[in-house]
Amino acid sequence: MPEGRAKRPRGQGETEAQDEPTETFCTRGINGSGFLMLFQWDRNPDRAVLPLAALCMGVIRLAHAVTISMPEKSLMASVEDDVLFPAEYSCSGTPTVQWTFMSAKERRGVAVWQPGVYHNVSEEYMDRLLTHVNGSITLLRVRLADSGYYVLSVTDPSGSSKDAAMVLTVTELLYEDLQYLCGFVAVLGFLAGVLMLSMWLLNKFYKRVKRWWRQQTLPEHTEMELDHLEHDEGPQ
Repeated sequence: MPEGRAKRPRGQGETEAQDEPTETFCTRGINGSGFLMLFQWDRNPDRAVLPLAALCMGVIRLAHAVTISMPEKSLMASVEDDVLFPAEYSCSGTPTVQWTFMSAKERRGVAVWQPGVYHNVSEEYMDRLLTHVNGSITLLRVRLADSGYYVLSVTDPSGSSKDAAMVLTVTELLYEDLQYLCGFVAVLGFLAGVLMLSMWLLNKFYKRVKRWWRQQTLPEHTEMELDHLEHDEGPQ
């Protein structure tokens, strides 16, 4: 027998133990933190129950995560237009939906609501905002000051949230100013025409009154003489 520990004799029915290879598996547990879970499974299913359960729970949480879809990331509009901010969200439970406006000068809330629970619109947008069931909003009669970023935040009952944003650019078209200018000139032309017509009528009325007055004060003159006098008093 070689030196070292003595080999235990085999008992009846015993076979020499063989080292079975150990299989190593790697899976990613989607449990919010995104930890990488490593476990070994040496052909014993009981030892894999916990990691597999964590993996299943992670998949379930992923299926119920908040998602936001925005088909448009940039919008353009003219002054006084109505603008739809298209968006659609999905989550479990009753979420809290919030829109926020941000620009280089300020940041302010636009609206926040829970479907079927409450609905709040800020005073700035009270008469100019429409909210929709899918999370979209419509801004009425936009102004130049409405240009900026609009951020949609959706928070589910568990506290998980997600944000998405789009930018709105409001422009004032030059031809609108030209239309206003043309309208103003047309009004001025109309008023000038009315004034000229009034002056012509007043001049005619003045001549008739003057002629009548002469007839009353100088009855001895004949009509032909009056006409002669009027011609003599004309422009020299």
